[in-house]
Amino acid sequence: MAVAAILVSSAPAHAGVTGDVYLNVRYTDGTWQGYETLTQPPGGCCLNIAAAEAESDDTHIDVITGTGLWDGSLEAGNNWSGWTQPPQPPGSFSALGTNPLAEVSDDGGGIWIFARTSSGLYVNYINASGEWDSWNSVAMPSGVSAVGASDIALGYTQVGSENGTSPELQVMLDNNGILWHQVYSFNTGTWSGWAKPSQVPGDAEAIAAAGDTSDNVQFIATTYSGVVYHDIRYANGSWQGWAKPPQPTYPPPAGTVPLAGGISAAVDGGGLAEFTLAPAQYPQSPSSFLHSVRNANGSWQSSWMAPPGTLPSGCQGIRLAVAADTVTPGFPFYFATYC
Repeated sequence: MAVAAILVSSAPAHAGVTGDVYLNVRYTDGTWQGYETLTQPPGGCCLNIAAAEAESDDTHIDVITGTGLWDGSLEAGNNWSGWTQPPQPPGSFSALGTNPLAEVSDDGGGIWIFARTSSGLYVNYINASGEWDSWNSVAMPSGVSAVGASDIALGYTQVGSENGTSPELQVMLDNNGILWHQVYSFNTGTWSGWAKPSQVPGDAEAIAAAGDTSDNVQFIATTYSGVVYHDIRYANGSWQGWAKPPQPTYPPPAGTVPLAGGISAAVDGGGLAEFTLAPAQYPQSPSSFLHSVRNANGSWQSSWMAPPGTLPSGCQGIRLAVAADTVTPGFPFYFATYC
C-alpha cells in the first residue's frame, strides 16, 4: 500500500530530559484509545519527538534524548518494536534548548526526517524497509545561524507523478518567531530557495504542516500568547493567508498568561485535518491535549476539546507528534507525546 504524508510538529523547549513517552489513538468514529505509556528510550525522555507512518502502516516515533536520536515503530495491532539508535546527524543536540525535529512520509512508503543540531540543518531518509540513509546538510536561510531554527514543519504533497503532477516536499522553518519556507521538487531534484511567506501576527512559537491529496499543504501555528492561526499553500503556489480558526479556551489560574507548548497536524485520505495543541499551561495545572478538526469542506469543529483521559498531574511543556495514513481513509490517527 502506498503510504502518504504524515505531518508532525515540535515546540520550543519548556522542559528538560524528564518524563515518559505516551501514545494515544483517535479512531475514525471519533473515539479515543486513551493514554498508553510506551517503553522508554535510553538517555531519559525527551528533548523532542516526531512521528510518521511508513510502509505497511507502521508508525515510526522518533525522539531526541540525552544520548541522541532514537527510533521505534508501532506495528499492526499496536505492537511496539522498542527503541534502536539510527545514524546520528553531525553536531550535537542541546541539553536544555530547542531541538527542532520533524518527519513526513512520502507516497513510496518511506519517511523524510529533518533535524537541527549545533552544526546546522540535516535531512535523512528511512526507506520502506526501515533502513536509514546518510544525513545530508540543508542550507539555512541567509543570515540565520545554525542554532536559529526554533521549530520545523514538513508537508509532502503526495498526489505524485502517477496523476501527472510533481510531488513536492515543503519545509517551513521558525527562526524564533520569523517564518521561512521553501519547496523541494522530486521531479527536478532542486530546492526553490528560502523565502519569507506572510508572517503570523504576533510571531509564531510552534508550527506544524499537513499535505493533502489535492497538492495543498495546510499550516497551523501558535503564537507566544497562545493564539492559533491556520494557512494553506495551494498547489498553484498561492497562499490563503493566516486566519484565526475557532480558538481554544485555556483555563488559566488568576494572573497567568496562556502559552502554547506545541502543535501537530495530519490530514487523512478523506481530507479530514486533525490539529492537536499541547498547552504548556501553568505550574498549578496539569497539561492535556486540546484537539480540533477541520473538515474537507473547510468547516471547523466548533471548539477545541480534550481527549478522554489525562496525563500525569504536573505535566508541563509537553510536545506532540501525529501520524496518519493520508492515502486511504478509515485509518486511525496516532498521537505521541511526552512529559
